[in-house]
Amino acid sequence: MRVGIIIILLFISGGLSSQISYREIDSTSYAFYLSSNWNELIELSKQNKEHSYHYYNVRVGMAYFFTNDFKSAAAYFSTALDQNNNELAREYLYWAYSYLGYLVEAEKEFALLSKETKDRINRVDIPIIGDTYLEAGTKLSQDTSVAKNLNYIGLQAQLNLNKLHGLAVKYSFANQTTNWGNFNQNEFCLQSNKALKKGWTLSSNLSYYQYQSSLSFFADETIQGEPFTVGTFTIDSLAVLSTRYIGTLNQNSLFVGTGVKKWINKFFVQGQVHHYASANTSNYFQILGGEYTYNVSSNGFTNSSQVGRFDTTFVDTISKVNTTQLGFSIDYLIKAKKFSIQPGLQMAYAISDTNRFSLVPQLAINCEKWGLQLSYLQKKEQSLYLMTGNTLINTRNNIDYRWGLTTRFKLSDKLDLYLTGQIDQQKDFFSLQTYNTYSFFTGLNFRL
Repeated sequence: MRVGIIIILLFISGGLSSQISYREIDSTSYAFYLSSNWNELIELSKQNKEHSYHYYNVRVGMAYFFTNDFKSAAAYFSTALDQNNNELAREYLYWAYSYLGYLVEAEKEFALLSKETKDRINRVDIPIIGDTYLEAGTKLSQDTSVAKNLNYIGLQAQLNLNKLHGLAVKYSFANQTTNWGNFNQNEFCLQSNKALKKGWTLSSNLSYYQYQSSLSFFADETIQGEPFTVGTFTIDSLAVLSTRYIGTLNQNSLFVGTGVKKWINKFFVQGQVHHYASANTSNYFQILGGEYTYNVSSNGFTNSSQVGRFDTTFVDTISKVNTTQLGFSIDYLIKAKKFSIQPGLQMAYAISDTNRFSLVPQLAINCEKWGLQLSYLQKKEQSLYLMTGNTLINTRNNIDYRWGLTTRFKLSDKLDLYLTGQIDQQKDFFSLQTYNTYSFFTGLNFRL
């Protein structure tokens, strides 16, 4: 009743305007605050912006906080604290920064809280070792004359250095036999994430790849010559040309980069720059051969002759590749009652190459017990760093397309099961033959 009478009197005296006195604004805002009329309190503040004193700013900050406008709430709490110290305002400023994802600002305010308030909040300590992810699987080749199955295993652990700085450590191993030999690849990766002000995060990564391949490649081609006549002689020919590679190929690659990322309302944006450097050591014999058969016919008689020639070259070279990649990604979060939908798009451009612009669309759907992610990838010969998932596609093969579907099942509070399937078509960089693969990976994510 008292609140209604005050509002009527305020409107009679000219409405909620700059003519409202300090006493009227104080009593009205306090009445709204006690009755939790947050929307009315916000409207009051919008129409009386010239009023700014400690308790009034605390009340308006609470109104914005409980209507989930944490950015406006933080601004009012911060102003109130500039005017006078207040434990309640500082605690809610801490929560507002936390909900905004402003971790640096939140930690600063938390450090200034009293011991009693800190004990009441009772924050759970972050374990030094966070999520640990183990994944293994295989790529089944549809055309084993080009490439056989690829086997893969990977392990990644999240290390929490403190509440603002995390480090991910990853190792993986892959091997495959192809029509030109077989290869083994070891990956070592470090990725760092450090919280910055205003909700930004600085990310950086260092990936090292050790690639070893033994060459055992043979290909031949038969060419039938067109017969031709010279006088009474008819001459035809047959040539069998062959190519052999015997030896090894080794590659040491380094991929280093940095970037920033942030949630802006419902959008998650990332920008990154990476540099890829590799040294390729060739140590093999290249044998080019030809066997030529000539048939000379005249008056019913035929004479044949054969000529063979082989040229052997030893290739012992080191070639280097340097390229810089610019990347940008954007995701949009759609929240429903029990699940969320997050479409996204990654874009990458390799500066030193031509026609090396890649687009990677994806779609994620998640709820508490399960989730799935659909992705599409197409690339040329460049190595490609994906920002979402932090995956480096370290292959020179052209990937004409790769469809991927990953499902997540929450088995318990400390264990998630991941199942991934992929269908792709790629062109082998050495033999230039195209083949399809079907991939199946299983992953387990542990939380301590």
